[in-house]
Amino acid sequence: MNLLEVGIPTVPLRGMVVYPNIVIHLDIGRDKSIKAVEAAMSEDRIMAVVSQKDDAVDAPTVHDLAQMGTLVKIKQMLRLPGGIVRVLVEGITRIRVMNITSMDPYYVGDYERVPSVFEDDVELEAYRRLVQSKFNEWADESKSITEDGITRVMELRDPCELADQVAFMLPINNAKQQELLEELSVARRLNMIVGILNMELQISDLENSINNQ
Repeated sequence: MNLLEVGIPTVPLRGMVVYPNIVIHLDIGRDKSIKAVEAAMSEDRIMAVVSQKDDAVDAPTVHDLAQMGTLVKIKQMLRLPGGIVRVLVEGITRIRVMNITSMDPYYVGDYERVPSVFEDDVELEAYRRLVQSKFNEWADESKSITEDGITRVMELRDPCELADQVAFMLPINNAKQQELLEELSVARRLNMIVGILNMELQISDLENSINNQ
């Protein structure tokens, strides 16, 4: 039985996915989400973030949320003009939504921690090297990743952390991001990322060919 997280303040996310091992700013505007952040800050700073299936839904129910999200720790909270709260969070682990137990005054949920699945060490090492090679090639082409970001990715040795770091940087839609979050097999996750990077490199080559015509 995986570890359960019960009674966790929860923030539904629109248009984004948060991965474990990622540190990211979130701008929180909805009243219930701000209350969830405040509740987490008053306890152990732990909360759950789960992507909405439809960004247009302003008051999501459990049926409007993805089946998996991420347990995060709030590292910093800042109140901005206009009632916005900006939080710096660090992803801890993947979680499966078991139940949303309350929606008022803020979302509270019960979750199951879901560990990644590590397969053959040799296969994972091969995928790690391939992803880093393709990522380095893509980053050089796209010019969208900072030198620090490239260096951080190239120095990673944990294939699971590598997959999540690269997935976070990829120019893919929310549905594909969620698919990568929900893929528990590290090998399959890395394989998906290789496919995405290959496609991005092909698109870049085609754009260059068109520009040179």
